[in-house]
Amino acid sequence: MSAYTTQTSLPADPSSSFDEVHFKALLALLDAVIPSIVENATTSIGPNYLAVPSNELRGLYQKALCGAPNRFSFEEFLHYMASRPSDDPNFVANVRRAIGRLAPGARYQLRLILGFMLTRFGSLISTGYWTPFSEQPLRARASILHSWQQSWLPLWPTLARIFITIGKACWSQTNQQFLQLNGYRPYSDKAVPGPPFDFNFIQFPESVEPNIIRTDVVIVGSGCGGAVCAKVLAEAGLRVLVVDRGYHFPPHKFPRPLDKVDGIFQGGGLVSADGSTLITAGSCWGGGGTVNWCASLQTPSNIRKEWAQGGLTFFEDAEFQDSLDRVCVAMGVGDATIQGNQGNNALLEGSRKIGWRAATCPQNTGPGIHYCGSSCGLGCRTGKKRSSSNYWLPAAGRAGARFIEGFEVSQVMFANGESSKATGLLGKWTPRNGHGDPDPSSPVTQQIVEVEANTVILAGGAINTPLLMMRSGLKVNHAPIY
Repeated sequence: MSAYTTQTSLPADPSSSFDEVHFKALLALLDAVIPSIVENATTSIGPNYLAVPSNELRGLYQKALCGAPNRFSFEEFLHYMASRPSDDPNFVANVRRAIGRLAPGARYQLRLILGFMLTRFGSLISTGYWTPFSEQPLRARASILHSWQQSWLPLWPTLARIFITIGKACWSQTNQQFLQLNGYRPYSDKAVPGPPFDFNFIQFPESVEPNIIRTDVVIVGSGCGGAVCAKVLAEAGLRVLVVDRGYHFPPHKFPRPLDKVDGIFQGGGLVSADGSTLITAGSCWGGGGTVNWCASLQTPSNIRKEWAQGGLTFFEDAEFQDSLDRVCVAMGVGDATIQGNQGNNALLEGSRKIGWRAATCPQNTGPGIHYCGSSCGLGCRTGKKRSSSNYWLPAAGRAGARFIEGFEVSQVMFANGESSKATGLLGKWTPRNGHGDPDPSSPVTQQIVEVEANTVILAGGAINTPLLMMRSGLKVNHAPIY
């Protein structure tokens, strides 16, 4: 194996730094987030269940029916309420993936916290009991979790939010009873898969030397910014190359299953350090344009004014407004053909009745009635959403642009080693495996790829573009870098 090719297999489970003792403690916490509840009359309840009076459960059942799209029996409700998260293999596997997606530092800190709680002294500090958290009955664990939420020390509410977020997210994504009782369907029968586009992604043979590509313009990122640039520049006659570390999914592969969002959201969804904010950054081909909703709002005037006051006067020019209008026309942005669902229509009608200003949000779905019932946030199944992967990148491809998926850019290269003129990119390309799967389940050979270009456009988004600039030794001085 040469210096320019590396043999890789399925990445080692990042959660493997957790031993089973740590996972036992974590699952004991998550069992308290989604507690297993049974009727009081049930015999031999055991320490891992909460007993609730029958009349209270029936009241909860009636409330659940009020908000459910489909009716279900009381027995089905009881069966669901008695479900224990740690007994569900899909839930446990999803938790392991969630832990594996954490940054190494955060994962290490979580391991330390769980390890501390497993000691008698740590248990006393964190729970008020000498008995370790994982060995306490469910009622005590639920009470402890509630006390953390009410604590005046910032550490405990933060930990509670983190565990509650992990528990609820993993449960709602994988528990089939939960999805069934809530009437969840990934898409309706009306959502007929749209026609795919053949991007003809560049493939690289195994080589002992770096694979070199020459082009006029290379664009890092296939999302909203990069895709628009690709179309405009390719139609202007330039040789354009778009690279992205994400992989393409055709319409019939959408919407993605809830437990397989890693392939379309960076890290499966990023959480802020305090656990208060979930950040969903697109990481598939098409970036955020693939996984966002159809809502298409022009930049508000007050925001444009704020930017202009900061020195970016272009945003208040007529030229910028013209650019917005051209993009909206190209994507068919409007609200005339939108057929709202029951919930949206109720919000509009309710707002009007109480005197609130309400309007339908314009969408980028072009002509024709738009009501596919699909989950736009998990990818557009019908292809009606004129997003980066459905409209802009295919248009760029028809104009001659070329594309590389699975390309992780390591750094931007510069002339004479100085950061004044970018001359290309250096990165690593990972092909799909033998089954065409973008998540390798068998060994694959990565290739070093070097792109030489007259112009380099960084369009990796607010998270990844700054990271790439840092890796490349760049410092931002309030000026664009090309």
